[in-house]
Amino acid sequence: MTDAVNFEQLPEIDLKDSARWKEYVQANSVSKYGRETVEYAERWAKLMQYEMAQGRSIDEVAVSTSYTADTHDLSGAMYGRAVQQLVETWRHGEDLRKWHNASFGRPDSQGLVSTFLIKPLAPKKGWLRKLLNSR
Repeated sequence: MTDAVNFEQLPEIDLKDSARWKEYVQANSVSKYGRETVEYAERWAKLMQYEMAQGRSIDEVAVSTSYTADTHDLSGAMYGRAVQQLVETWRHGEDLRKWHNASFGRPDSQGLVSTFLIKPLAPKKGWLRKLLNSR
């Protein structure tokens, strides 16, 4: 998938808990920070689903699709919140949790590893790419 993606044309995200997703979207619609976090999570999930439908695993697509989905240079907190919400509501959330934990050096963790406990993140342009490439 190229960086020039029309996210509107991708299928909706496949949710395992649509009521919880709706609550998350509604609660985060009041601030720019919240809206951008929701939008990132949705774009990322759509891109991963598209790639997985082509036969690729979440391990193969999570990093590249996260870059493409990050159209607003999100902060570490926004990234962490998006991961958390996808883990809780998305059909592939458990696979995402396992990938996320492994990418932060904690593959056997039962919960969701916090990015802030592993390495301090500065909200600088390209931080996500640098962080994920360092794993």
